[in-house]
Parts: sequence; C-alpha cells; structure tokens
Amino acid sequence: MGALFDATANGPSGIALGRTIGGVGAVAMIVLQGKIIADFFTGKQFMIGISVSACAFPIGSAGADRVPRCPTRLAGRRRC
Repeated sequence: MGALFDATANGPSGIALGRTIGGVGAVAMIVLQGKIIADFFTGKQFMIGISVSACAFPIGSAGADRVPRCPTRLAGRRRC
C-alpha cells in the first residue's frame, strides 16, 4: 500500500506518507513474524529460527542488488 502512495505521489509529502505507511506495515510484519517463530520453536530451535529470520534480510538485499535496475531496458523497450 505504501508503494502505491509513493508511485502516485505529486510531491514530497505524498512520498513521505507512502513511506510511513510502508514502514508501519513492515514493523507489524516483523513483530508478527517473531511471534510466530516464538510460538512454533522452543529452546535451541528458537534461537536458530530467529537467527534464520534475522539473516534473511541481508541475503534478500544482496539478491535484490543483482536484479537490473530497469528490466524494460533489457527488453529494448525504452530507456529508464
């Protein structure tokens, strides 16, 4: 939802609103993810589950860096 506000914003205030909405959603998702992991795992398995969850972010960010910034440029449609 926040990305939709960012994409249709007419100025900096609209972008700020979109980023705020996205940030609130991200925090809620992280808290709920931790709760699910805490309910599912106990003892040593809990630490492994939380560690995997925490390590997923930098791995995902590194993978996203490998994606071309403008996929349409690869198709030869337009310049970015």
